[in-house]
Amino acid sequence: MARGLRRHPLGEAAGTTFPGMYALIATKHMEKYGIKPEHLAIVVVKDHHCRVDNPKA
Repeated sequence: MARGLRRHPLGEAAGTTFPGMYALIATKHMEKYGIKPEHLAIVVVKDHHCRVDNPKA
């Protein structure tokens, strides 16, 4: 590892983009709790429907 480069607790080097970090966290969550991508998709669809009608969202 390069000098001064910090490591994230999930094992990736600091500086990862937010979408990349979210993907790592989601993957760890799915592994830990045994959920499937379809379960996360249900939450995404529900949240989308809530945001569509909320101009402040």
